[in-house]
Amino acid sequence: MTVKQDINGLIAARIEDAWPGTALVGDPVPLTGGFWASMYRLRLSGQPPEIPSEVVFRIAPDAAMGAKECAVQGAVSELGFITPRVRVQDGGDQVLGGTWSVMDFAQGVPPLGNLSGLGALRVAPKLFVALPKQLAASMAALHALDPKSVTVAIDAAAPEVAWTVDELLGRFEARAEALGRDDLVRVVSTLRQHRPARSQEVVCHGDLHPFNLLVDATGAVTVVDWTASILAAPAFDVAYTSMLLANPPLDASGPIGAMVGYAGRRLAKRFVRAYRRASPHHDLTNIEWYCALHGARMLLEVASMTAEDSERAAQHPFNALAPASTAAIFAMTGLTVQSLR
Repeated sequence: MTVKQDINGLIAARIEDAWPGTALVGDPVPLTGGFWASMYRLRLSGQPPEIPSEVVFRIAPDAAMGAKECAVQGAVSELGFITPRVRVQDGGDQVLGGTWSVMDFAQGVPPLGNLSGLGALRVAPKLFVALPKQLAASMAALHALDPKSVTVAIDAAAPEVAWTVDELLGRFEARAEALGRDDLVRVVSTLRQHRPARSQEVVCHGDLHPFNLLVDATGAVTVVDWTASILAAPAFDVAYTSMLLANPPLDASGPIGAMVGYAGRRLAKRFVRAYRRASPHHDLTNIEWYCALHGARMLLEVASMTAEDSERAAQHPFNALAPASTAAIFAMTGLTVQSLR
């Protein structure tokens, strides 16, 4: 029996356990684009009336983080935010290697999906206008939610995960120490000393970039992938998204690289302006501190994967953001760190 046959049978068995009498129509179709979880598109028959015929089966390799992302996704969905509804989940499945969940299949493609060659040049001007607004509108809608019920869901489903910035700083410091990265230990310690006061805390997505948006034919936007979600100031989200837009993780050099970099910086500025218009009451004063925090996050992520000799390390987009990460850290703390790039 092949690996493909194994996973197909395992998924079919989990679906049958969840909804007796439900079967797969055809084989599960792997979905690409993620660097952590494994995802499959399923077509169902014989499912209960409330379950759609097309769903996504997601396997998160870390049980606690998988439980967290399902809890956040379910809670914000209940509050009316547009994200796929989680239908069922099961934590700590040793055979599948993590937490699995089944959620509605969201129609649409990422704003940057299916772009290549002349087609990309034709749609680029329209995309340049639309993308910052799509990201800002989704982020502002998320930040407008009452975070209380989401925090309750996290406390019940995954109390051991980091849900606040203070908890995140603690995890970063412990990880840096475990990796023997004294430079990053100093960075995290310095950031803790200059921690902005807690205020205006909202549910943050933590990883809101163009490939975590799905835009359908009507222009409706669905947000996916809640692994990095956290309770934080709005500037936490704005800093991360603006960093990614300003530093596109693309393999480009020379004149093309310069053009990509220039376009990215303009996109980032447009996004921040669009967010300020959508959420004028949210304070972004400390955005530089949050950029430095994300810089430490990205460098630690790459360092952890490198230490594990993970194949993901060389391919992960955070590699391309190493210069931006070190620059953000230096601007905030005056400390120089090893980029690993």
